[in-house]
Amino acid sequence: MSLNDEFGRAIRHSSLLSELPEQMAGELLSLAMQRSFEPGDWIIEEGQPSDSVFILGPGRTSILKQGTQIDEQADGGVIGEMGVLTGQPRTASVRAESEITAWCLPSGSFMEFVDAHPSLLRALVGELSSKLQMTHAGRVESNRSVDILKRCVSEEVLDRALLKNKPEDLLMGQENPAAILFFDIKGFSTAAEQMEPQELLQNLNEHVGEITESVSKYEGTVVNFIGDAVLAVFNAPIPLERPSEEAFACFMECKERLDSMRESRKEEGKFSFDLGAGLNYGQVVSGAMGTAKRFSYTVLGDEVNLTARLEGLTRYYPVDLILSQAVYEHLPEGQKSLCFLLDRVRVKGRETPVDIYSVLGGLTGRQDAYAGALQAYLKGDFDSAASTFGSLGHPLGEYMKERCEGLASGGEDWMGYYSFSVK
Repeated sequence: MSLNDEFGRAIRHSSLLSELPEQMAGELLSLAMQRSFEPGDWIIEEGQPSDSVFILGPGRTSILKQGTQIDEQADGGVIGEMGVLTGQPRTASVRAESEITAWCLPSGSFMEFVDAHPSLLRALVGELSSKLQMTHAGRVESNRSVDILKRCVSEEVLDRALLKNKPEDLLMGQENPAAILFFDIKGFSTAAEQMEPQELLQNLNEHVGEITESVSKYEGTVVNFIGDAVLAVFNAPIPLERPSEEAFACFMECKERLDSMRESRKEEGKFSFDLGAGLNYGQVVSGAMGTAKRFSYTVLGDEVNLTARLEGLTRYYPVDLILSQAVYEHLPEGQKSLCFLLDRVRVKGRETPVDIYSVLGGLTGRQDAYAGALQAYLKGDFDSAASTFGSLGHPLGEYMKERCEGLASGGEDWMGYYSFSVK
């Protein structure tokens, strides 16, 4: 049997991958490296970095937690995807119980493939949601659930939520719409070159503390701290009537808090970080993820990935916040009046372009001129757009002017939106 035949058999037997079109399966195969394991070989070991995903061929494997078998996987099984999606170390070990062939996909290649094929991401989300629901009863006890929730939300918010919900129900895997707010504390690399580790950590924690206080005030949930970034969600697991409105207000307060902190620290001669954020609204899968001895609350889904992409764009546009049209449409008029249409872009991993917005800030009073220049730009009238952008006297205007000049001289077909090839 050829490699293609073996891989095709594994795909057909996979509950996750069996619906993949032949072309997508071929793309996946081109990214994979075939490996063979003998009985007793460890395919994955608990505690190791989640650096790859495996698709199993014919054979048997055991899944073990701290030496105790908790499950089995066979032909067509996909293992290691949860750790790659969450960025956490392996939470279990997988041992070959017979001769078995597997196809190894490095985490980076796997995530790029998932980003490029939202249908696979939806299938992954559905499978992970099922795993969360099926395993939840055996790994979550009420008191431990409360401990987790206390780390995510303020006690006041949690007390109100527990009046109508059991703690384990709040952590059980569920799918619902939510506002996702991804903060990034900018300047960390520069600070790391100037400070001792303890001083750096203290400074970072002081800034993060301001963010988490604001998230709690607006009844959001701090899902994760990712290096110098903070991921917060509104409407999961704590239900909110107006999650987009609360998330937007949370960012505005965080910005005010950190601006005030910057002024006071400047007078004291201390270092301060800048803030960038992405804000989006859409369906997420939320719940407790991990093992019986170590687990946490998390959210997954394509909309979470888009939020991270929006935050990443603040490294290019000189703005503090980029929000999606989905969020903008859910804001009341008072908050909408603080925003403006920033651009129309296609982010890496998505085929469909999206309108992105930001807050006026220093552009107040010049938003009509910016809007006129943007419309000319979107229509492909780059010379006119560049002239107006350049007259704004604002860093964003200069950035867009350079964009227009580059497009005017590039000679490429203009599709009415700008495509980013980086995250």
